Amino acid sequence: MPISAATFTTPPTFASTPLTDSLMNNLIGNGSGSGGDLTYLNDFAQYMANNRPRAVNMGFTGGADYTITGTTFTAVDTTNLRLSILTKATSARVLLMASFLSVKATAGQGFFDWFVDGASTRVGGANGLITVAQFGTQVPVTMIASVSGLTADITHTFDVCFRSSDANTLTLYRNTFPVTLFGLEV
Repeated sequence: MPISAATFTTPPTFASTPLTDSLMNNLIGNGSGSGGDLTYLNDFAQYMANNRPRAVNMGFTGGADYTITGTTFTAVDTTNLRLSILTKATSARVLLMASFLSVKATAGQGFFDWFVDGASTRVGGANGLITVAQFGTQVPVTMIASVSGLTADITHTFDVCFRSSDANTLTLYRNTFPVTLFGLEV
């Protein structure tokens, strides 16, 4: 019996089924078998070819660094720091790896998060997904988020956003340090 992409979970087992020529033909999907229980393999191959998870990977160095001084979350760059994924599923995982600096020499924080499909929906809470202490030292930032509740079969956007705790200038480097974005539907 064929199994659709919507219902496929795991292939059945055939511990007591003898492997006949007809079943073997169904295994390899050449159509000369009887259409028996093993046709799922051909359906699974089609599922993997047509409905496999989509992934987006972006990495770059060069261009002006990003700076912000606001205390409200702001998208860093909706052109270059935006992931766009056409999802078949209803969830995705997104990742940012970059280098961050605050010019402030005393205590304060920088907050990082993701906007999903525009600036009205963020993934994290009031302080975003991660908080980075600001003491005038450059630090690496890695931010990973699992986003659920997406609508299937449309393109979703994921924008890096950040804010300061006290209107201090924050810098996300891209001129001399690499910025990497990765997104995968799950």
